[in-house]
Amino acid sequence: MNLTISKLIIVFVVLVLTACASTSKPLVKKAPQITIYNFTSSPIFKILAVNCTDREKFRGTLYAGDLLAENIRSGEGIIINYRAQCVDITAYSKDGRVVGRQSSVSIPPSLVWHIRS
Repeated sequence: MNLTISKLIIVFVVLVLTACASTSKPLVKKAPQITIYNFTSSPIFKILAVNCTDREKFRGTLYAGDLLAENIRSGEGIIINYRAQCVDITAYSKDGRVVGRQSSVSIPPSLVWHIRS
């Protein structure tokens, strides 16, 4: 009986040590991102995303949608971790003028957006 318990303990210790000695690293997936560069001469006041299914509901509404970023200085770039099935992304100046738009964007894959005037 004691011999059986001893064998079980040895098998358990070997299994634990084998599991701890594994050399494979866990797979870490990078989050999907939007990288936005402001190449205009003015700051971008807000960047908003509206789900494609909500387009009609928010049509003509200023500053509608989810806030992704705000106050991006001229020449500045930012990175936003973001995942969406289908969104329209709009960049606004401080006076409410649209300075950039991306329509029907699906993320992933990651997106790089250069906003120019």
